Amino acid sequence: MAPTVPIIAETNEKLEQLQAEIERETGHSVSKNELLDRMVDRAFESKSDLIESFRAE
Repeated sequence: MAPTVPIIAETNEKLEQLQAEIERETGHSVSKNELLDRMVDRAFESKSDLIESFRAE
């Protein structure tokens, strides 16, 4: 069983908007899981940018 992560409604809405845009631009639908996996992979590749974003808060 995959772990679940609760997200707020605003974040869920942003994910749905990204899903819709990806489908419009590419013709391929993606699940939220696929989208989150890709986003985490990209953030992991540029960890310093992600870490820096928390310093700015």
